[in-house]
Amino acid sequence: MLAPCWQEERQHAQRRAVAIARLSRKAAGVLPLAEALARGTLQGGALLPAVRVVGEVAGPESLPFLARAEARLTGRARDELVTGIFALTSRAWIERYQWLPRTAEEKAVSEHGESCKAMLRWLNSGDPRLQFAGAWLAGLCGDPAAVEPLRQIEANLDVGLQAAAADALIRLGVREGVAGPLLATLTRDEM
Repeated sequence: MLAPCWQEERQHAQRRAVAIARLSRKAAGVLPLAEALARGTLQGGALLPAVRVVGEVAGPESLPFLARAEARLTGRARDELVTGIFALTSRAWIERYQWLPRTAEEKAVSEHGESCKAMLRWLNSGDPRLQFAGAWLAGLCGDPAAVEPLRQIEANLDVGLQAAAADALIRLGVREGVAGPLLATLTRDEM
């Protein structure tokens, strides 16, 4: 009888932590949730709300933890987390082009081995959300092993994926033939 009471109290504490993180609306406030997702300590009714909050608020510094959580989670929680990872990397990529430098966060991500390992897995995943995140990470990690998967993504007809892949290739020092597929897509009549 004592165990269910403790479990209920633990789930209540987890839901409270999720609510506090959502109210903070700051990336630093979400970092403990990202760490808990990576460790697998969130359960029950707190798991999906935590994944959603992380997707809404997390910054690039959460990415190493989210990469571990993505490899561990399954089902709806994993799908929601993948969408959150896509949202996070999209925000970071857009901010870079809106002249909002985030070099400290980008440096922290690129120096963290977990993020760079996830990058190659995500580039080859077939999921466009993870491919976009992988392309953003590839430009930061500087791993030449990313060039071939980025070339394949660049051949995709999705303009956002092409742009992210082209940006990563340029950051990796590849110049030849980078803009061709993107320019061809932008000049098609269907656009």
